[in-house]
Amino acid sequence: MTLRTPTEPGRPSGSTMAQVLGFLYAFFVFGWTESLRGPTLPLVMDDAGLGYAVTGLVMLAGYLGFTSASLVMGLLSDLRGNRRVILLAAGSLAAGILVYSSSRTAGFLFLGMLLVGFGLGSIELGGNAGIAGLRGIRTGRFLNLLGFCHGLASMTVPAIAGFLLGRGMSWRTFYRLDLVLVLALFLLFLLLRLRRPEPVRPDARPRLDLPRLTKTVGSPRMRWFYLLVAAYMSADIALSTWLVAFLRDVRAFSLETASLYLSLYFGAITLGRFLGSFFVDRFPYTAVIALSSAGAAALILLGLFGPAPLAILIPLSGLFYSVVFPTSVGAVSSLHKESAGTALGIYFAFAGLGGMLGSWLIGQVAERWGLTGGFVVIVVLLGIVVLAVSRVSRAHHPEEAPSWTG
Repeated sequence: MTLRTPTEPGRPSGSTMAQVLGFLYAFFVFGWTESLRGPTLPLVMDDAGLGYAVTGLVMLAGYLGFTSASLVMGLLSDLRGNRRVILLAAGSLAAGILVYSSSRTAGFLFLGMLLVGFGLGSIELGGNAGIAGLRGIRTGRFLNLLGFCHGLASMTVPAIAGFLLGRGMSWRTFYRLDLVLVLALFLLFLLLRLRRPEPVRPDARPRLDLPRLTKTVGSPRMRWFYLLVAAYMSADIALSTWLVAFLRDVRAFSLETASLYLSLYFGAITLGRFLGSFFVDRFPYTAVIALSSAGAAALILLGLFGPAPLAILIPLSGLFYSVVFPTSVGAVSSLHKESAGTALGIYFAFAGLGGMLGSWLIGQVAERWGLTGGFVVIVVLLGIVVLAVSRVSRAHHPEEAPSWTG
């Protein structure tokens, strides 16, 4: 059985495009805030005197918050709309940035990262559910464009961080600059009025069909989706979190050069998602995800164990990473049109668990066998993604949308 990404051809209206632009900006803030972690992490470790294992626990807090937001905000999205989700996200981000950038102990760093993670998880849920709920657009294309905006910010931050931090700016000051973007996000969604998506069926009531939702989110196919997204997020977050530390501690790169490599990683993801927005709706999503994951694993292995100049292949793996997550989100949202917010909330909860595991696991492995051993774990995780997506295409549940079978 071959599964294809569904398309929704059409030209968005002006009001629809206003909503799309709002969600695109939200993902720009998401990418900016999330990517602050990597280039500042070595300085945070030095400032607070943290080892790899404790630092991994602090990073784990971000994805504990992300997971919590996914579960809570999924219900809020379906019941009260995505505008409230984004407003709450901005508030949580502002609080988290202030706490994290003012902390000098592991406990307060943990709390700050927890609040930041809750805000990021809320944006992830609100933006994806918002796009998935719009009619008359190509869902796969615009979900990848959300990722493009995330990547555009993500590749910018490490380059700016390397320049400013390398010239003496405090990591705390650099972190607090993000408050300007977060405030703008809050004001934008305070003024932007989002239309509630039209029901899939004319007779649909504005409530959750919990019995049917329970059947679909617990179906065999969805279980493999959960493993897929957990393994993928573990690999992605582990690489973006620890790349600068790996290049500094293992390859003896300067902080500025290592930060530029992290920018290259996010730049590769950005380019990949932009290009992917033109083709993901045309091919079986199982093939896109499997081939992309295998390609990323191959580049990381060559960068780890090949000659020194091949280290550049590790950030270039972002070209292959790029389309995996948004393509899988498009798949899941098509299976749960009537309760997309709640279904995606559960899906993102597993993504958060994966991100939480990835950051912590690399720290634990690095404490014992070094960061090179930690990066080998990333390759194993990408292999799990390939296995899971191969099983997705074989699993079926009668409650799931027939448009995914072909």
